[in-house]
Amino acid sequence: MPQDVDFFFDFVSPYTYLAQTQLAGLADRTGARFRLWPMHLLNLMKQVGNAPTTVLCANKLKYATRDIGRWVSRYGVPFQLNQHVFKGDTALALRGALVAQKQGVEDAYNVAQLSMGTHAGTHVDAPFHLLADGATVDELPLEILMGKTRVVELLARERVERGDLESLDLRDDLRVLLKTRMSGQLLKPGYQEDHVYLTEDAAVYLVQAGLKLVGFDYLSIDRFGNAGFLAHHALLGAGVIVVEGLDLSEVEPGEYDMACLPLRVGGGDGAPARVVLRSRA
Repeated sequence: MPQDVDFFFDFVSPYTYLAQTQLAGLADRTGARFRLWPMHLLNLMKQVGNAPTTVLCANKLKYATRDIGRWVSRYGVPFQLNQHVFKGDTALALRGALVAQKQGVEDAYNVAQLSMGTHAGTHVDAPFHLLADGATVDELPLEILMGKTRVVELLARERVERGDLESLDLRDDLRVLLKTRMSGQLLKPGYQEDHVYLTEDAAVYLVQAGLKLVGFDYLSIDRFGNAGFLAHHALLGAGVIVVEGLDLSEVEPGEYDMACLPLRVGGGDGAPARVVLRSRA
């Protein structure tokens, strides 16, 4: 006789995701019938005066991260734990699941929730990011965000200086994407504090050369810990659009047609963007 099993789950739990990837196979092997019950685990813990052990104990969090990796390997399922997101409210996804359950269509119901800052992943910095009267992301001109773009490769290990750029002669370009040793590094966990950065003088040269858009292959063009954001101020202060978090690891230096489309966040200081290159060769 088939056994009914109640499966209580929380959308925010990585273990929930891993477990649900196995439910269909488990049901086939055992004949069990799974009844899905969405819940808000954190709220339940609060009601009984409890809290996640991964919050209370840093070592438990480290262990859980390794443990999740072992289960991902065992199950052979796609999974990437993003350690750089803000805590989000799963209430919207929970309510949707409850409605789907009430209507008897929970098996066909899929929902995802995104919770991020405006400078997550590949993103665009608008002048308003650091300038009170600067253009916001929804005011950026599409004619600058799209068009012929030059990708240049720089071998600097620590920082990109004015002389590195002067030797490339960028005066005939409106858009340039700077490829450094950082390309592809965003696929690794953690923020690399020793990332390559742009000096203030190098940023000033890009303005003097007439660039209107500058792209970089890490999350910030400025040195980590530089509270003055000197490179940002030099570029954004001149109205230059900054694109950060690019992955140019498989892109060769040369000329491309680019489409850089940030989310149209009204009054936004920046926005995640999809950036696509097509070779002009």
